[in-house]
Amino acid sequence: MEITIGVYGMTCGHCQKSVADAISSLEGVESVDVNLEAESATVIFDSEKVSLDDIKGAILKAGYSTEKEGEAEAEAQEETSESTGKTAEAPEVVENEAESKVSGTVESEEVGGVSCTLDEACKLAEKEVTRLSRQKAGPKEITLGVSGMTCSACALNIEKVLTKKEGVGSVAVNLELGRAKVSFEPSLISPQEIGEAIESIGYKVEKDKVTLNLQGMSCASCAANIEKILNKTDGVISASVNFPLEKAVVEFNSS
Repeated sequence: MEITIGVYGMTCGHCQKSVADAISSLEGVESVDVNLEAESATVIFDSEKVSLDDIKGAILKAGYSTEKEGEAEAEAQEETSESTGKTAEAPEVVENEAESKVSGTVESEEVGGVSCTLDEACKLAEKEVTRLSRQKAGPKEITLGVSGMTCSACALNIEKVLTKKEGVGSVAVNLELGRAKVSFEPSLISPQEIGEAIESIGYKVEKDKVTLNLQGMSCASCAANIEKILNKTDGVISASVNFPLEKAVVEFNSS
């Protein structure tokens, strides 16, 4: 089956490639031809494996639109007028009583249920995790290096995708410096998820990476505590601690 879909918001070759890559990644798509000037994408696909809605969804996920702004606004107004006068039914609320059983042993939540209170290093790590968890929660800010942007539309595309993410407060992308400054709520979204959102639309997040040799861990909970502390550190994108190998792999932003 062949169909031509309008694609709006593209301004450069990178935008064109991002749309083509997004559609091509769908199973059942046989070929894609994206025309920047005509603002369209001609797609040949197997309708039994992929639908038109799937293709449009891939375009939207990449940060572009399948409708012109005027058409989208008119459709939204029409839907609003249709819904006027209708009374929404209140959802039925069912309260369930949860049964709780108290066992004779209380396990520490911070250490993943494994007790290591006899180990002094583990005690100190557990105290530090507890201290960090009690700190007042609030928005944090991270600046990520981003490569692959070629025009202002690329920067706007990244801002558009990130601001749709739950937990993201504000986004400022600097095309010339290749930087994305993001304010976010760490309890709702992590720096790693922010980076993945940027890379999902065809750009690359520049990361520094280091492998650290660790000594003194006596159990898996020690590794879990170190990992939690590292992931709460400003500038750290992701941290993974391997207890058997006594190593920590940390991805961070040095800018």
